[in-house]
Amino acid sequence: MSNSDYKNIGDDIILFHKLITRGLEVVIQSVNKFLEDKTLIKSSDEGFINYIQSFSSVLEMHHLHENEKLFPYLRINYQMYPMKD
Repeated sequence: MSNSDYKNIGDDIILFHKLITRGLEVVIQSVNKFLEDKTLIKSSDEGFINYIQSFSSVLEMHHLHENEKLFPYLRINYQMYPMKD
């Protein structure tokens, strides 16, 4: 297998964290705009609430999978994190 065919899981982790960070930035910008204007556009209220709920679900599942799958894998295979008693 050549190096160009090798998939680095670290690259995927970094990419996914960049996506999560961008989603969080959108939420923060929207909340800051609301705090400045003291109002949301009525037509976008429901969409914004749905976006935050969806983002929250993705973030929760992301952390759940890190805790249940990724971190134990790294502990066992790479001794990257201390083992808990």
